[in-house]
Order: sequence, then C-alpha cells, then structure tokens
Amino acid sequence: ASGKTAASRSREQIAAWASAESTLRALVLIGSRVRDRGPLAADSYYDWDFQVVTDRPEMFLEAQWLESASGQPPLAYVARMGRLGSAIKVTVVARGGELDLVVIPTRQLKQIKWLLRMGLASRVGRVREGLGHLAVVIRPGYRLVKGESEWGKFFRRVATEFPSPRFDNAAVRRLA
Repeated sequence: ASGKTAASRSREQIAAWASAESTLRALVLIGSRVRDRGPLAADSYYDWDFQVVTDRPEMFLEAQWLESASGQPPLAYVARMGRLGSAIKVTVVARGGELDLVVIPTRQLKQIKWLLRMGLASRVGRVREGLGHLAVVIRPGYRLVKGESEWGKFFRRVATEFPSPRFDNAAVRRLA
C-alpha cells in the first residue's frame, strides 16, 4: 500500500485531469481543504470545493467528465444553477468523498477580468456585487491548482480589493 489516503488520491487525480484538460482554464481549490494545518484544518470527512473556469461549462451538466478524471462513475451527481443564478453548481458523491464545483464560463470571467483591469469593475453594480461574492469565498483561502499564470493576479486582486456584499431587506427577501 502506498500509504496515501483516499483524499490525497482524489486531489491528485483531479489535479492530473485538470492539467490535461485543455478546456479547463483554471481550477481553484476553495473551502476547508485549503486549510491543511491548525485547528480549522480539514480532515478526511470534509468535501472538496472547487471553482472551475472552463470554455465548456456544459461539459459539467453530465457526469461523463468525472469518469475520465477519476476512472470511476459517481455514486450520485447533481448539476443545477447556483443560488445566485450566475453559475452551474455541481455536487458529486463518489467513493473517494464528496465534491462541490462552481462552474464559471471562461468568457464571462474574462469580461470581468477586463473590467477590473480597466478600473471599471467597481463602477458596474452587478459586477461589483459578483466580485464581492467571489471575494467572500476566496478570502479565507484558496489555491490555484491550474491557471496561476492567467488568473493568479485576478484572484489576488478580488480577494484583497472587494468588500463583502451587503444585502438590503429587499435582497434578503428575493434570496429567501
């Protein structure tokens, strides 16, 4: 036996698949698995949370990609619109654990990246709000598994420059 846990094998399999998949522009590890030390470190029961920037978001509507990534079919697979309606959210239950993905179309994120570079992102309310939501998710910690050269500066700026969005009463009622 190699002594590797199922969790570390899962991470390695996803990283290997991501590096070989040309339509995957960035793979960002977020959530508890980023914390590998200290009292808040993830244990083997925590799920894997990723943000995926891809040229083919429709690929994630079905589970076939997962078989090429892990070599086995999932036990359960659900793809749906995220709670804010701007991205596909995928939840997978597999033998190696659970996996949650937020799938972001490359074109959409490149437009936002351009607005940020031009200094316009904070002037467009919907973009500013979306970047605030992204900042909430990545600020506690993230790791670019793939895409550092193309997306590293963007994620660093979002994490440091955008405040958490504040909801007024009407926004809270809409979300509820």
